[in-house]
Amino acid sequence: MTSTWLRGLTVGPVFVFGTALLVGGVGPWSATSLVVAAVLALPLLAAARPAWLGRLILPSIALFLLDGALTWAIPGFPTGGPADVIAGIFLGLPLWFLGILLGSPERPGIALLSLAAGLFSIVSTGSALSSIPALPTPTPEAFLRAWFTTDGHQLASLGGALAGGGLGSAPALPLAGYADPLFVALAFLALGGTLLPLLGTEDPHVRPPPTPSRRDLVPSVRRSVVPVLYATREPATPPRRASVGGRATVGGAVVAVAVFEAVAASAPAYAFLVVTLGVVATLLLLVRLQRPPRPEAAPGARPRPARAREL
Repeated sequence: MTSTWLRGLTVGPVFVFGTALLVGGVGPWSATSLVVAAVLALPLLAAARPAWLGRLILPSIALFLLDGALTWAIPGFPTGGPADVIAGIFLGLPLWFLGILLGSPERPGIALLSLAAGLFSIVSTGSALSSIPALPTPTPEAFLRAWFTTDGHQLASLGGALAGGGLGSAPALPLAGYADPLFVALAFLALGGTLLPLLGTEDPHVRPPPTPSRRDLVPSVRRSVVPVLYATREPATPPRRASVGGRATVGGAVVAVAVFEAVAASAPAYAFLVVTLGVVATLLLLVRLQRPPRPEAAPGARPRPARAREL
């Protein structure tokens, strides 16, 4: 199984979960919303051709500009055709982030940023859906009204925290109450799949220098051999595998989910602290693994003489 398929199997479920929230919790969807969502899902084709990613996101950029223009031009909550366009953007947004993540195998920074932004969009969608009754099935216009209301309260709470005494004195944050266990498990699995290219790489294969063939005829012009200081006859260093592989990454994500669920069930106030410590530990591990190994002295090799200080 190639790394692209393995990455898709580990990262894709959480974004499919975010799309399923809207497909199963909101309806009926108009043809305009479905077409807009399909256009936003075009970056998924970059999983097979990463070089196409720049061209595939151009239609979605035009839709984002149209979304911003409709949001600012229409007073109050959007209805009718504009509401269908904006709702279609919300419907295809998780797949858009998934396409950018899969289309950036050589750019871990863009992949991590897409994962973080995609998880935030899923959390905001789930919080908006939890604020309205599930029966009868809410329409896309009702979902948009709930989303703008929920995010408005979130921004107001953050503004009050900045202007006052911090998060302790601010009112409750709407997005902080969303803690679906399935979403948390899939999010940690996606984090492990995003870090696979960083933790499962190998050093490039080093070939030994070619041995010159012996010639019977002496060349007409003799060439002077350039002296090589501290030359050794040691074989080339074999390729070194990373100490942590893909299985260990996925296994660590599973263990992190189990620890988070145990802490969240016993002491919910420390759940955010556990996530923060996990992120810091992951960053320290990445820094440690990316350090080049120290060159080891060959057995029996003489140490290099210290250079005399020039006067």
